[in-house]
Amino acid sequence: MVDGFPVLEFAAENYLFWQISYFTQDNHWEILKEDGVTYIFGGQPEAVQWGVKWHLFLIPGMFPPLLITT
Repeated sequence: MVDGFPVLEFAAENYLFWQISYFTQDNHWEILKEDGVTYIFGGQPEAVQWGVKWHLFLIPGMFPPLLITT
């Protein structure tokens, strides 16, 4: 949690050692790669990232919700 808002953590496919976080407070993503470089996406109303495809499945009835990526 950051300032009382949840931060969602994700894992990359193909065993990439990236730390992927989604900050719900301001709707932005941070990707920390193994070389120490952090990439930030979103956070601004006009921010758009084209070419990103996510396959997300939310399992209802669980708290916290179970999110499966493919």
